[in-house]
Amino acid sequence: MRIVYQLFVTAVLVSVIQSKEWETADLNGWYKLFSIHSKVNYNLTQDVLPISYNVKLNTDFENGNVTLDGNAQININVIKSTDVITLRARNMIIKPDAHLKCDHSTIEPVISTIEPIDNVTELFKIILSNKLDVGSNCNLTFNYTRENVTSSTYMTQFTGQLLDTTHMLASYNLACDILPCPPDRTLKVSFTISIEHSKNYIALSHMEAMKVEKNSENPERVITHFAESPKMHPTKFAFLVGNFIQDNHNKNFQAFTTTTSFLNQSYVQETGINIMNALSNYTGVPYETFGLKKLKIIMGDLPIVVGGIALYGITLINTPNHVKIFANSTLDSNTVSKIELMAHEMSHQWFFSIVYRTVVEADWFLEGIPEYLSYVAVNQVQPTWRMMDQFVIYNLQYGAFESDQSIHSTHMANKDANTVKKLEIIYYKSSCIIRMISHVLGEANFKIALKNFIRSEDSGVITNAELIKELSKVYTGNINLTDAFYNWINLPGYAVINVKRDYDTGKAIITQSRFLKEMNQTSSEKYWIPINFVTEDNLNFMDTNVTHWLDPSKDSIEIDQLKKDQFVIFNKQQFGYYRVNYDIQNWNLIINYLNSKNYSRIHVLNRAQLIHDAFNLAIVGQLDYKVVLSLLTYLKQETDPIPWAVAFEAMKKIYMVVKYTDMNKYFKKYITELSENLQQEMVSDPSNETVLIMDGTKQKISKWARNLISYSESTITHQQQLINWLNDPEKNALPTENRCTILCKALNYAGQELWDRVWDQYRITNDSDLEYSLKCTKNVTIMKQYLGKLIPDNASTDQITSVFEKVVVYRDDTALLAIIDYIFEYHNKTTIVSDEFIHFLENIWKLINREIFDEPYMNKLKTLINANKVSMEQADKMIADIENKLKYYGKQLYEMKEFFEKYRTIESNNSNSRPSEVDIKNNSN
Repeated sequence: MRIVYQLFVTAVLVSVIQSKEWETADLNGWYKLFSIHSKVNYNLTQDVLPISYNVKLNTDFENGNVTLDGNAQININVIKSTDVITLRARNMIIKPDAHLKCDHSTIEPVISTIEPIDNVTELFKIILSNKLDVGSNCNLTFNYTRENVTSSTYMTQFTGQLLDTTHMLASYNLACDILPCPPDRTLKVSFTISIEHSKNYIALSHMEAMKVEKNSENPERVITHFAESPKMHPTKFAFLVGNFIQDNHNKNFQAFTTTTSFLNQSYVQETGINIMNALSNYTGVPYETFGLKKLKIIMGDLPIVVGGIALYGITLINTPNHVKIFANSTLDSNTVSKIELMAHEMSHQWFFSIVYRTVVEADWFLEGIPEYLSYVAVNQVQPTWRMMDQFVIYNLQYGAFESDQSIHSTHMANKDANTVKKLEIIYYKSSCIIRMISHVLGEANFKIALKNFIRSEDSGVITNAELIKELSKVYTGNINLTDAFYNWINLPGYAVINVKRDYDTGKAIITQSRFLKEMNQTSSEKYWIPINFVTEDNLNFMDTNVTHWLDPSKDSIEIDQLKKDQFVIFNKQQFGYYRVNYDIQNWNLIINYLNSKNYSRIHVLNRAQLIHDAFNLAIVGQLDYKVVLSLLTYLKQETDPIPWAVAFEAMKKIYMVVKYTDMNKYFKKYITELSENLQQEMVSDPSNETVLIMDGTKQKISKWARNLISYSESTITHQQQLINWLNDPEKNALPTENRCTILCKALNYAGQELWDRVWDQYRITNDSDLEYSLKCTKNVTIMKQYLGKLIPDNASTDQITSVFEKVVVYRDDTALLAIIDYIFEYHNKTTIVSDEFIHFLENIWKLINREIFDEPYMNKLKTLINANKVSMEQADKMIADIENKLKYYGKQLYEMKEFFEKYRTIESNNSNSRPSEVDIKNNSN
């Protein structure tokens, strides 16, 4: 018993992690580094002020021996008479041969002591024999060497599929690992850098390489000298040394790729130049304004833990070796996502000149503006990609709304964002708020404010007030926009506005409440909400000017002159950061119109908004599922991928509710009706560029719908291929290139007899493809029998763990349910209770709570928890959660059952139709 429960925890945890349990995990990498540093006061009063650095680095990392030595000459201005110079460094040994030379000094200073680096504050002090005179200019020179180079810089060596090896040594955002920094984080200095390295490599830094000279003492090494940089903060200092492939065709932009990458360098170069020009044009600020002649992009399998990093004049984009970025004829989702990422990191270049006035209060817009601009720029460069439409789907609906809907969500200005969810709010929500601001101001005014903000030379602290001041200057509306801005920035969550119409008077009352996924929670937050709307006889979705404001201090606003027989739709193009709910009659008017031939006159983003809002309102009990399912019926004539992308996610979640009920087959008939045109028009035209761009959406929708709808022709074909092969393997050999796929699909819905034949064949041949296919069954009974076959009598913990891990594939719930049954039945035969069993119950509760909506299995779990309440601190809460979930899904199922009644009638009139997937699963037992 102990063994069984101990190792089941492993299988459960795998599934929990795969089901986004990581979203609440602490970010143990870069976040912890910066959170620790944020607790140390680096904005110290400076007695001496560093003005410029002249740094010589010597790198060597061939054959795995990584060394990094440096010589630093720091030009210092004495502000206050002092005999102490304080600097900041990490993992660095300062050599004792340092010296200081000053002009206008009455007595030449002598360095008496260099104190060790404090591991907590990262500060070290250089003690002088006498005080420096105010106004003196001094040159501090010292040599140093790096400790633990590979842990503080980033060194990699990897071999690609062409057997080329890329070597790379890089440092970024951790400059105090490479050279001693000023302790004041807000201080900017200029750098003149030279790097000694192997002649086989290229050295890169912020500025242009002025010359590359041979090392007179070693012909295998060269020294690259860089021009002096503009003033910048040392934490943005970076260099790279590696065997890169470079493109020299443009004076302002240069692309580098690693030798192992599958990147079309000319395409990256051309696209990067176009994005840089688009950003310059949109902001009204040319890139050259920032004192850098060329922007460098390095793409490839880089040793960084994130997708991309922006440095001053340098952008790093991580593209694993298997990712291909080619030209338009072979576009795919990898290309689109990496180009958008490149644009995001490039957008940061327009803000580096202001980033280090300070940083803390500005994180939200220093990420939000570049994220928004990245979509704007790529949309201008590649308009057929429809990036602004994709922004609404992926950043607003899937990103910000889902991250920001909990009672526990945080506001954008949170300085302690230390989980994925909180960081998503900074990235996603801030970019959506910037988009809303652009609509509120009008794009032309927004661009003026953005230009003024970027060009601002104020030396004060970067705060929300600084950006809001520029935005408010161009606002021509009738409210205090500053109040609205602070409301959006400082409040967590977002609103749902409720539109309740009086069809006799032609009036509508608009109220608001905070949208929360937790139905048992309430919140007092109220928001400034910009309102606009269309009516059926005036479908002007392109004019997104704000016509009304819902003031958080007011309970409601009233809109009049609405015609009783016509719908109204609020939030044009879903420009505003809020959801919308209507009374049932208005929903029905919208549904009727969508089911007419004029459906496309409703803007595509509002079609997507209606689906997304309706479904999520139903989830939290604010709208009947019959409305959602009725709304989705218009999809039978929808061929645009944007609404389908939203509907796809909704359908998957509805399927999770109905899949273990008798409504499953009726839901599939429903999907059959809706997706018929989708199959024919959206997926069958491979020459359509939109299909290529949206392949991540369309192909998933098509594949899911085909697999879900029925016991498909492909399944029949694969089963027949398998039977033929089992009857005569030599005569009916399976094609090698997709043998495993055929076997797996054949066993998805196979009956016991066919599955047993494959099992017998596997025992004879030990064929790995057969072994994999056996766990492809969608039949829980067969899967449970499979567990019994795999787990020997008196199995060890390791053996049983291995079995559970084998059968859990891609979060497939068949295996998970079979494991639950296996454990439940085993538990019924024993009275042993262990810590491992308690741990199992807690984790399986999380799993079912998140992934499985099946009443019998939830009741099984409830029984197990009840039997072990004494040993479980959270038992009462867990049981209450299960009961609430059963009650909640019972309501959902009741609403859906009413809608699907017509399909039950159709079935009774067509009793001879081919069996659905559910029928086959039942018949296979």
